[in-house]
Amino acid sequence: MVLTIVGWAEVLKALVYFTFPAYGLRKMGIPSRERSQLFVYPGFGFLVLAGLLGYNLLFT
Repeated sequence: MVLTIVGWAEVLKALVYFTFPAYGLRKMGIPSRERSQLFVYPGFGFLVLAGLLGYNLLFT
């Protein structure tokens, strides 16, 4: 269920960026070396999610 929700969230994000490209370009300008932590914490979260889903796939 979690993977489905994350997948649909990514589809909606892509739809917004495709229909409003100026918004996507503006969001791409936000990252900098000072604000790089904005990507680290969600990255760790997705690594944990991938580990849990992989464990579930292998042992069920």
